[in-house]
Amino acid sequence: MQWLAKVGREKEAIAILADIQAKGNISDSLVVAEWEEITTILAAEREGQKGWRRFFKNGMWRRTLAGTSVQAWQQLSGANVMTYYVVYIFQMASLTGNIGLVSSGIQYALFIIGTAATFFFIDRTGRRPLLVYGAVGMGVCMFVVGGVLGSYGTYIPGGLNGNLSVKVQVTGSPAYTVIAFCYLLVLIYSLTLAPIAWVYAAEVWSLETRATGMSLASVANWYVLSSCP
Repeated sequence: MQWLAKVGREKEAIAILADIQAKGNISDSLVVAEWEEITTILAAEREGQKGWRRFFKNGMWRRTLAGTSVQAWQQLSGANVMTYYVVYIFQMASLTGNIGLVSSGIQYALFIIGTAATFFFIDRTGRRPLLVYGAVGMGVCMFVVGGVLGSYGTYIPGGLNGNLSVKVQVTGSPAYTVIAFCYLLVLIYSLTLAPIAWVYAAEVWSLETRATGMSLASVANWYVLSSCP
């Protein structure tokens, strides 16, 4: 819709906005308010400074650094290891077969629930506390998982059933601890860094730089993600 308005197709943009927000009623108060917001942003973009230098002049480099670094650190937090490779971690915790697959699926359910729940408290707690305490909480969880596997794990030189990605295995209480803290890490991530990094990166820019600035932040996110082994 913003693109349509930017290229002069206002009527089409308003019609689509009304279809989405008010079943086609272009006079709806929500449609009018959102359209005013779109036009305000476009006006600020037209009046603002042009070119890439604006992201590094007159203190703007701080916003650029904040927006891009928060996206980069979201990926560098290690959450991807605990989500994409959690099947291997659960095998280290003696979960195999369908039980391991179901257990890994539970984490995605937790992720969806946690991300949705953030909506209800994000404005009360603020962005920075959630980012800071979320990172600390995730660090504690990783420390516990790594510590338990290192202290109580049995080394398997040839890998578990020939799987060289799983060379350590724990059983009993240590295994339950690993599973519990894997789930806890995903829950903390879904409540903090996962959604907040996107919200913070969008809000740190001024109106005239928000669209391009958010694209820079997204580039930082995906660059780090694609660079991870």
